[in-house]
Amino acid sequence: MNSSALTYSKLHSTYINSKQTTVPPAHHWYETKKPGGSLFLQCSRKEQTILTRFRSGHLRTLTFRDGNKVFPTCVRCSACQVSPEHILDYLGLSKQDLYEDPLMVLDFLRVNGIMDLF
Repeated sequence: MNSSALTYSKLHSTYINSKQTTVPPAHHWYETKKPGGSLFLQCSRKEQTILTRFRSGHLRTLTFRDGNKVFPTCVRCSACQVSPEHILDYLGLSKQDLYEDPLMVLDFLRVNGIMDLF
């Protein structure tokens, strides 16, 4: 079959089929199969929102000044801003824990009284 007889959709399909498949990054942040991975957990809507905000770094207390993220000062250590990274360090958790065992992270947040930041 010559190329003049092919329609656009057939040419497009041929192009797509001939492309090499890309290998997704191996980083643990990309482990969720679909966007909104927190929405598939068996927990309340509030907890899903907390996990989503925590993963994205958009805490309820976040403000922007001159285009920079500004978090309030931590009331427990009074030395750092209350960023998601600081909260994970304070709880002794890693970002990988947030993706591998989000329900455990929620329990840590609940027990330490940090849920209201989200």
